[in-house]
Amino acid sequence: MDKERQKEHLKGRKRREVHGSPWHLGQYMATWTAPEEKEKNENEKKRRRLCSCKRQNRTFFVVMSFGILFLLTLLHLMLPPLGEDRVKLVWQPALDASVLNRTKQEFLVFKENQSLPTFGITGGRYDKKTGKKSDCNTRLVKFCNGMCSKHGSSPPEELKSPGLLQLRGNLSEDSQCFLWYTNAIWTRPTAGRAGLMLSRLGAGVDNKAYFAQAVSEYVERNGCKYFQFTPPTLDLGEQHGCFAFFYNNARYATSPQALWFLKKSKGSTGRHVRLITREEVEQIAAKQQDMCPRSGGLASLEVPDMWTIKGHKFDHRIYVLVPSMEPWTIFFRPGHLRFSVFNHTNATRTRAKKLVFLNDSDNSAAETDPYLATHVTNPRFGLAHTNKSQEVLRPVETLRSALEEELGVTRGRQAWRKLSLSVRNAALSAIFSVRYRSWGQNSPWGYLFMAMDVAYDRHQNAFVLDLNSGPSFYHGSEWPEWYVQDRSAMIREAADIIQELAFRKLVSQQETSLNPLNLTAMPLKTAKSWEMLFAEGGGWRHEGRDGLIKEGGCVSLSYQDAQPRQRQKQVEELKKLKTEMFLRIQSTMESEDEDEAAAMIRSIHRILHAREQLNS
Repeated sequence: MDKERQKEHLKGRKRREVHGSPWHLGQYMATWTAPEEKEKNENEKKRRRLCSCKRQNRTFFVVMSFGILFLLTLLHLMLPPLGEDRVKLVWQPALDASVLNRTKQEFLVFKENQSLPTFGITGGRYDKKTGKKSDCNTRLVKFCNGMCSKHGSSPPEELKSPGLLQLRGNLSEDSQCFLWYTNAIWTRPTAGRAGLMLSRLGAGVDNKAYFAQAVSEYVERNGCKYFQFTPPTLDLGEQHGCFAFFYNNARYATSPQALWFLKKSKGSTGRHVRLITREEVEQIAAKQQDMCPRSGGLASLEVPDMWTIKGHKFDHRIYVLVPSMEPWTIFFRPGHLRFSVFNHTNATRTRAKKLVFLNDSDNSAAETDPYLATHVTNPRFGLAHTNKSQEVLRPVETLRSALEEELGVTRGRQAWRKLSLSVRNAALSAIFSVRYRSWGQNSPWGYLFMAMDVAYDRHQNAFVLDLNSGPSFYHGSEWPEWYVQDRSAMIREAADIIQELAFRKLVSQQETSLNPLNLTAMPLKTAKSWEMLFAEGGGWRHEGRDGLIKEGGCVSLSYQDAQPRQRQKQVEELKKLKTEMFLRIQSTMESEDEDEAAAMIRSIHRILHAREQLNS
C-alpha cells in the first residue's frame, strides 16, 4: 500500500533526478522498477543494438561490393586490349558491335596498304532539343544563323556527305561556320554516332593573366630569358607585377613615350584596351597612393623597335591546330595580316590623367576613336574608318614584298627566312607554355584550333601578343576573295587532319604490330597546306627546316641579320669616302698643294661623321 500511495503522490510532477535508488524517471513522472525487470530491459536493449549493427554491416557490405564491382568494370574499360602494355591507361570507348566490325575491317585495310577510310562528318548521340537555348552551342546560335547543335551532334546536312572535306570547295558559309565554332565533331572514321566524340578544348587558355603566368613558368622551368617571344607583360592583379609597373616602369620601357597596352584578363575584340605612356604612368603613380594590386588586368608593352610597313602598324594572325593531345601534335598555318588604316607617326591624343580602366565596362564605340584604331589592329577598328576591307586584311606575301622593298632582294629573302623561323618558334613556345594545364577528361580524344596574334621588331623577331582559343570567323563584312578562299580551305583541311589522326589512334590501339603514329615513316595524307611543327614520339623529325625548337627549348632574340637599306647605303658611302681619301692622300704626297691638303682633311672629317652615323 505504501508503494501505491507513493506512485500516486509522484503523478503529474515534472521530471527530476533521483539518486541512489532504483527509480526510473519518465518525462513527467517517476516510476519504480524492480531490479529483475530492469535487468531484463537492459538485455533487450543490448539485443536490439546488436541486431541494428548486423543490419548496418550487411548494408555496408552490399554497398562496398557494388562499389568495387563498378571500379573493376571502369578499370577494365580503361585498360588497353590484351597483348598491349596494361600499365598505361587509355580510354576504350564502348562501340556498337556492327560499327566496330566495320571499323575493324577498315583497320585491316589500312594495315595492308595504308589506304584511308571513308571520311565525313556525322550526327552525334546528343539529340537536338528545341525551345531551350541553353542546350545549343551559343556561338553557333549567335554567329551561324541560329544553328542549334549540342556537342556537335547536329551538323548541317551538306556536311554529312561522305568524302574528304578539302576536296569540296562549295561548302556554304553556314557549314564552314559550324566547323569553325563547334565544340565537338563526330566522324565516319571513328564510328560516327556510335563511336567517339572528338571534343574541341581550350576554353580559358586565352585568359591573358593565365597565359602570362604560363609563359613565366615555362621560362623559369627551362632557364630561358624573359620576354624573348612575348613583349614585356605585367600582371597588375599580382603585387610584384603591379608595383613594377607603377614604380619601376623604366626597367621595361626605355623611353618616356613608350606605349603600354592596358588589357582586361578576359577581354576580347580590342574594346577593353586602354593606352598609356611610361611618362603618364609615372605621373599618375606620383599623385596617387596605394595603386597596387589592381585585379583583373594586365599591362603589355608595345614591341620594342616595332616593325611597321609604310608607317602602318599591323599584326600577323597565325593559326595553330593540335589535332591530337595524346600524343601531342602541332600544326601551323601562316594566316593573314591585320592592318591599321592610320599612319601611327601622325597619331595624337589627350593625356591620361587617371587609371580607371579596370572599373570601366568595354567601350562599345572604342573602334571609332582614331587614336585607338591607330594602335589596335582588330579588323572592327579598321572597318570603322574605311569600307575597303583589302586595306584591313592583307595576305602574308605582303611581308616578303615589304622586306625585299626595304632591304633589297637578296637581304630581303634572308630576312624572310629568319622571320618565318622566328614566328614558328614563337608559336611553339606559346603552345609548350600551356601544354600541361588541366584539359579535362576529354583530352585523350580532344583537339585545339587556335589563333595567335604576332608582331615583329625591325630585326624580324616574332612576339606573341595574344592567344585565342576561339578565333573569330569575321562575320558581317565583305572580305577579299583571297581571304574567303583561304579561310574555307583552312578549316576544311583542319577537319580532315583531325579525322585522320583520330583514326590512326584507334588503329594504334587495336593493331600492336603497326605504329601509325610514326609520322616520319607514315606522314599524314590529309595535311597539304597545314605544316606540322611538332609530333610527340613516333620518331618524327622535321624535314627541310632547321632551327625549330624542341619542347623545353628557349627562343633568343637576334639582332644580327637583315640590315636596313639605309644602313647599306651608309656602308657603301663609307667605302666610297675611303677610296676618295686614299686618292687625295696619294695626290697630296705627289704635289705639295695646300688646297689638296685641306680637301684631304675634309674627306677625313666626312669619313668620321659617316662612321658615327653607321654606329648609331
